[in-house]
Amino acid sequence: MVVACAGTALTVEALTAEGDYLGGCILPGYRLMLASWRAVRRIWTGWLSEVAAFPQGTADALATGVVDAMVGAIERMCLRLAEKTGRGRPQLLLTGGDAAQLAPWLAEPVRIVDNLVLMGLLRVAGEQ
Repeated sequence: MVVACAGTALTVEALTAEGDYLGGCILPGYRLMLASWRAVRRIWTGWLSEVAAFPQGTADALATGVVDAMVGAIERMCLRLAEKTGRGRPQLLLTGGDAAQLAPWLAEPVRIVDNLVLMGLLRVAGEQ
């Protein structure tokens, strides 16, 4: 299973079907990546910009580049896990404040789970 949390940062983590944590990666989230552009070019764009196959304007090109980077990290982790386990494409769980905006761009079948971190904490608290 791959779990991606899309918020201030994007975390992408891999777990085996047996529940073993294999590791993951962290990269800036959507707004943080765009803020880096704003810092050097005084450009602002947000989710209102168009993500497109062939963007024509700067704002749309930035939005597309950021989404492509995030999607690429998620899909790459899915490929790595499939290669490691030999079990085919893993289940992908997506959570976080930007999950709904990111989900349509993923080629993988994705399941959005709101408040996944809180659900996990409640489960751990219940086991003690």
